[in-house]
Amino acid sequence: MKTPRKIVIAVGMVSVLGFATYLGTSRHTSSMRALDDQIRPIKPEKVSRYTFHVETRLASSEPGLGETSLLAFEGVLDQFNQGDHEFQSEWSAISRFTMRGIPLTTHQIDSLVHNPMISIQEYPNFVHLLPKTWPIGFETMQLNFLQKFFPPVDLNGPPSALGLENDEFGQYNVKYQLDRSAEGFTVLRTYSQMMTNNGRFDTQDNTVRYNYSKDGTLTHAEGEVDLHLPDNSSVKTYLLIELSGTHAPERETVYLPRTQMSTAAIGNIHQEVPTEKPQSSLMSMDAAFTLLDKLDFKDTAETRTDILHALIYDLYYNPEHIARVREKILSISGRDEDEKVRLSTLCSALAATEISQGAEVLASLAKKDCPDDFCRDEAAFAYGMHNKPTPESAQSILEVAERTSNPELASTAYLASGSAGSRLGDKFTQLPAALDDGLKKFPSGNMHNSILLAMGNHGDQSYYPALKNDLHSVDSDTRAAAAYSLRSLPNDSVNTTLLDMFDHEANFAVSLDIMRAMFARNFAAEEYIRIAKKAADAQQAVQESTADMLLQAYGENHNNSLDAIKVLRAATKLDDVKAIIDEKLAAIEKAKAELTQARDNAPTTDVGNPKTQ
Repeated sequence: MKTPRKIVIAVGMVSVLGFATYLGTSRHTSSMRALDDQIRPIKPEKVSRYTFHVETRLASSEPGLGETSLLAFEGVLDQFNQGDHEFQSEWSAISRFTMRGIPLTTHQIDSLVHNPMISIQEYPNFVHLLPKTWPIGFETMQLNFLQKFFPPVDLNGPPSALGLENDEFGQYNVKYQLDRSAEGFTVLRTYSQMMTNNGRFDTQDNTVRYNYSKDGTLTHAEGEVDLHLPDNSSVKTYLLIELSGTHAPERETVYLPRTQMSTAAIGNIHQEVPTEKPQSSLMSMDAAFTLLDKLDFKDTAETRTDILHALIYDLYYNPEHIARVREKILSISGRDEDEKVRLSTLCSALAATEISQGAEVLASLAKKDCPDDFCRDEAAFAYGMHNKPTPESAQSILEVAERTSNPELASTAYLASGSAGSRLGDKFTQLPAALDDGLKKFPSGNMHNSILLAMGNHGDQSYYPALKNDLHSVDSDTRAAAAYSLRSLPNDSVNTTLLDMFDHEANFAVSLDIMRAMFARNFAAEEYIRIAKKAADAQQAVQESTADMLLQAYGENHNNSLDAIKVLRAATKLDDVKAIIDEKLAAIEKAKAELTQARDNAPTTDVGNPKTQ
C-alpha cells in the first residue's frame, strides 16, 4: 500500500495502573430530557442495598515481584429510584479502600460516605452526576464504580449489541448479550479488544455477568477481566456486586435535580489529585528552549528526546506554559530542515499534554493560527496523538480536512479526526457521516484511501459496509487500506472477513496489511491454524509476519495459537522461518516458566479476592 507520510494516528502510552483502575464506558448520549430542577422530599418505596467489591492486580513480568494490588475496594451501596429512569446512590459504608496497597485515611473515606450520586439512563447509555462538593481526587474513581454498576444496555432492547467503551487511559470494543427468562434478565458484558495499546484481553476471563430480577433490579454481578500485556505481565480486575436486601429509607430522602449536580466525566487522575512537583534532573523549559534553538536535524534522536522529555515534564506540572509553547511554535518562521525539526518537537510536546487545553491549542494552530501548511500539518498530526480531545477541537480538525486544498494536510487532518473520534465516542457523532461524505467526494485515489484509514482510526461499527465494499477494489492500495482499517471494528464478522480475504488475496503488499489487521485481533484456535496453513505457501515476509503474530499471541498467554505455531513450523519450507519460530518459541517458554516460578515463590500483597477466600 502506498501510504501517506503519516498513515495511522498512534495513541499515547497506556498506564498500567490507569487501565487497571478505570475500566468503564463514557458513551453518553447528548439528548437532555427536561428534568425537575427543584430539590424536594420524596419517599421511595424501597432502598436496595448492595455489597460492592472490586479489586485490580498487576501480575508483574519481573522475577520475584509476584502480584501487586493496585486497587482494593469493599463497600455497601444503597440505591433507589428517584424518578423515571433516574437512580440515586450513595455509599452507606466503606470497609476497605486501598490504592497500591496504601489505605485511604478515615477522613478521606468519611468524605465519600452518605454523599448522594445520580445516574440517569438515556437509552441505552447512562449519564452519571456527582455532588458539586464531591471530594477532589475521587471524581474519576467514582465514575468508574458507577460505570461498573450500570452496563449501557436497554433491558427491553435487542438480544445483542456492540459498544465502544473508553476511559482516560484506553478504549475497548465491548459486546453485550441480553438473555430473557421467566426469572428475569441476564447481561453479559464482554471486553473483546483493546484498541489503544498492544494489550489483548484474555479469551476466557473477559466478561462480567449481570443478573436482574423481572422488575429490572440488579441482583448479582460478577466477573474478571484480564488484560495481557506484551511484556508478559497482566492486569486483572475482579468485580463482585450482590444485592443483600431491601429496606425502607433510613433517613429523609430528597429528589436531586441535574442542575444541583456536576456531570462526572473522564478526567486525568493526575490533574484531579493535587501533586507537589517532585525533584527532577530534567532541564527547565527555558533551558529546553535554549537547546531547541540550537537543535540540528542531524542531531541524534537522544538529543531531541531529552528536549522533548523536559518540555513534557514542565507542561505536566505547569499547564499554563502551554501558551509559551504555542508562542514558540509561531516564532519559528523559517522552514529549513533544522527549523522543521524544532517545530515538530514542540508540537509533539503539546501532543503529550494530558489536559484538553493542549488539544485545543493544536486544533487552533491547524485551523487558523499557523502561517503555512507545514505548520498546520504538524499541528494536525500532533492533535491526532492527543489523549484528551474535545468535541469542539475535533470539529475544527475535521473542518481543516474538508476545506483545505492541500491533499497532504487533508489526509493528516482526516486521520486525526478519526483518532479523536475514537476517544470522544458519542460526543463526536457527526464524524461517521462526514467520512461517508468524504468517500463519495473522493471515490478513488489517495484521499479515498486516507478516509478509509480514518475510519479505521475511529473504529465505529457503521463503517463495516464501506470497508467491506472496498476490499474488492481493483486498486491494491484501496484494498490494503480497507483491510487494515477493519482491525478496530467491533463487528462479529470482521474476523471471518479478514480470514476470507487472506485466503484469496494474491497481492503481496495487501496480504501484509491484512496480517497487520489480524495482529490487532484475537482468533479462535482453528482460525489461527487456518492462517498458518495459508501463510505456509506465501512469500517469506508474509510467513515471518504470520509467525510473529502467532508467537506474540502465545507470548501474551493466548495458548490457542500454539497449535498454529506448530502447523506453520511443520509446513514451511523456509529455514529462516523455522529458525524464527524455534528461537522465539524457546524464549517465550523460558520466560513463561521463569514467570510462573517467580509468582509461585513471591508473596502476594493485600490479598482479599473473595473468590479465593
